[in-house]
Amino acid sequence: EKHGRELAALQSNAYAHVFPTSNEGMSLAVIEACQYGRLVIATDIDANREATGGHFFAVPTLDTEVLATHLILACATPSFVRERVASMAHRHVLRSHDQNDRVDDTLRFYQDALDGRRELVTMPSLAMA
Repeated sequence: EKHGRELAALQSNAYAHVFPTSNEGMSLAVIEACQYGRLVIATDIDANREATGGHFFAVPTLDTEVLATHLILACATPSFVRERVASMAHRHVLRSHDQNDRVDDTLRFYQDALDGRRELVTMPSLAMA
């Protein structure tokens, strides 16, 4: 795993990020690619649409021919088009997936639970007791 300047250097040379997964939750790697303003080529699943705001080259799940076509298309697409798609995803991530906001939400949730304003229930069977 890379961090800081080393990650920034790698990202600055990345042409696009490819995520051909068929089933995944919200991927921090997809969000990170968007934060760095890189084009995302990914399977057309809910988590990838949510992470990018729909601003990515979408590939049907398990369709390797379309994936290959999108890789070629990404290389053939003028840079201003790639940059525009990546920029829209970047803006979406800044609005929707700010890590500081998520940390604040988590801290607020636990503070509310500790203050007794919310029940902290981890199993549905406990809620019925």
